[in-house]
Formats: sequence, C-alpha cells, structure tokens
Amino acid sequence: MLNLIIKDFKITKKINVIFFIYALGMAFVAIKSQAKHPGTLYIMSLILIVYISLLYANGYDGKYKIHIALNSMPVKKKNIVFSKYLSMIVYLAFYFLVMFIGSNVFGIIFNNTDNVISIWDFVICFNAMTIFYALYYPLYYKVNKDKLAMLNFGIYITVLIIPTLFTKFMKSSLGHTFLMSVSRVNNINTIHLIFLLVAIVLQIISVEISFRIYSRKEFY
Repeated sequence: MLNLIIKDFKITKKINVIFFIYALGMAFVAIKSQAKHPGTLYIMSLILIVYISLLYANGYDGKYKIHIALNSMPVKKKNIVFSKYLSMIVYLAFYFLVMFIGSNVFGIIFNNTDNVISIWDFVICFNAMTIFYALYYPLYYKVNKDKLAMLNFGIYITVLIIPTLFTKFMKSSLGHTFLMSVSRVNNINTIHLIFLLVAIVLQIISVEISFRIYSRKEFY
C-alpha cells in the first residue's frame, strides 16, 4: 500500500515543488501581513493544494489506465482503494508540516508567533477534505470516464471560485457578523472534534462502498 501512495507522489512530483514553495509563501503572507484571521488563509491554501494534487494524480491514473496495470499485479483491490484515501491524509499532513515549520520560522523572524498555523487548522482541513472525499470517491469509482471528467471540471471551477467568494463574504458586514458569532461560541474545539468523529465514520463507510464498486468494476 505504501508503494501506491509513493506512486501518487511521484506522479505529482513537479507540482509538489510548486506547492511546496506556495505553502511556504502562504505561511510568509500570513505572518508578514499580520492577518486578523490567519487560520482562514492556511485552511483555504491547504484545501486547494491537496485537492489539485489529488486531481492531478487521479487524472493521470485515468489517462494512462493505471488501474488496468494495477489489477494485473498481485495487489489487493482493497489496498488500491484504501491507498487513495490515505494519499489525501499524507498530502494534507505533509503540507501542514511545511506550513507549520515555515510559519514558525517566519513568526520568529518577524516577531509574530500569534499567526502561526495551529493543529486546529489541520483538524478543520482534515474534516472538510475527509467528508468531501468520502462523498467523491464512490462517484470516482462508479461513473464512467466522460461523466467523471464533467464532475471534476465542475468541482475544479467551484474550488477556484470559492476563495474569491469567501474573501468577499468575509469583508462584508454579514461576514464580520458571522466571525463575531463564531468567536463567541463556547467549546468550539469540541465541535471540531465532533465533526472529526463524523468525518472518520463517513470515511470508513465510504471506503467500504468504494471497495464494493471497485471490486465489481471492469477496466478496459
């Protein structure tokens, strides 16, 4: 299974370099700009990085019919499916670590350690990405190539538009009111942990559904 995850990283090695620099750049911006809500910048950046990385890796698998090759090898189908879910976690953990180191270094240099990325930023990203891919991967294995391309295009455009819309929303009076309301919520971290539990349960169910679909699918 480890080799399957390494395969995805090798496929995306070119954009990994770009995203490595981008992650450090976002850490620098969050620290240097002294943003009031740096967590939002970290979270949006991580989600974008992980999504595009997996989109590229999954697209490569489809274009070059990697699944045909994998099914001709002595590799368990459940491991093939499970590795896709694990790849998301590995990508997220890797780029979180990059931002964590970068933001701490920049925070010390610019004397602004209050804006370093936190473990709760990771938890929020993990929850969002896990729930998203719990819904996405069963469709990824179920629909045909043409429908998958349309689905990916729609999601890709949405992912690109959301940061702009979110930024405008946050600058509006309604967005400001929303932030103030969230900041007043007691035990917000408890809510994050509840969503974490929900995300894990959904992923377990999703893995089983994806495996059943994949085990019955014919690749040609």
